[in-house]
Order: sequence, then C-alpha cells, then structure tokens
Amino acid sequence: MNEYFENKVAVVTGAASGIGLGLTEEMLSRGAKAVFMADVSQENLDRESERLSSKYEGEAVPFLTDVTKEEQVEKLIKSARKYEGHLDFVFNNAGIGMTIPTEMVTLEIWKKVIDINLWGVIYGTYQAIPIMREQKSGHIINTASITGLVPVPYQALYA
Repeated sequence: MNEYFENKVAVVTGAASGIGLGLTEEMLSRGAKAVFMADVSQENLDRESERLSSKYEGEAVPFLTDVTKEEQVEKLIKSARKYEGHLDFVFNNAGIGMTIPTEMVTLEIWKKVIDINLWGVIYGTYQAIPIMREQKSGHIINTASITGLVPVPYQALYA
C-alpha cells in the first residue's frame, strides 16, 4: 500500500465502469478512506460500491450524479468534502465516445457529447478548486484521450 493515498477522500466521475471503476478500486487498494463513486447508473453504482466496500477497508460511496447538471456535481463535491472535512482528489473521468459520420450528427448529439465530455470536467474542476485552495492541497485529474491528438475517422465530436 502506498502511504500517500491513506485516509484520503476522492471523487471519481464515471466510476461504475471502465476507467472510473479502475481508478476507484486502485484508490481503495492504496488505502483511501473513501471514494465517492459518481455515475448515472444506479444499478452499476450499487453493485460495484458494495463489491468494493466489502473488499477494502475504505468506503466506496455510491453517488448518483449526472455530470451535465452543475447542481448535481456541486452536491457530489460538497458531500465528499463533508465526509471527513477534506477533499484530496477529484478525477473528472466521466465521458462518452462517439463514432458517427459528421454529416449525420444532430445538434442534440453535439450537445450531449459536449455536455458530458467538456462541461462535466468544467463543473467538477470549478466546484473543487475553492475547496482545495482553502485547504491548501488537493489534486484534480482530468481523463483525456489520445484521440484529441490523433483523430480517428468518424470521431470528430469526440476528438
């Protein structure tokens, strides 16, 4: 176990599957006190938080969150800080891929991708910075893709 992560409180968005679930498990395996698992899937949150909380000493806290809703992200971040009085890590990880010919993309699809992949990160960062500045510590980690640098055909929205 790495002592740096012991007794830390973290938030991970997109935490019920994929990279977010991996980040959550890694934090708990390294001694995190609590990881607030934010996701839009209540079923996955419940299943994975129960599994992880029974496997590790730290708590996997399920937190139903739509990162496109600023008020939900604010509630998530403030709840995590309230848990132990500090917030040590925010992993802005929630995101969706999109492979579709550009000429078939509707404005609704553009909005959905931008709201999740960009505004979700902005909301998480915006809510965490004042807390971390006040406590004079903390880390914000934003998950990104190599697709932003090396685009793939039909992924203009994602890249």
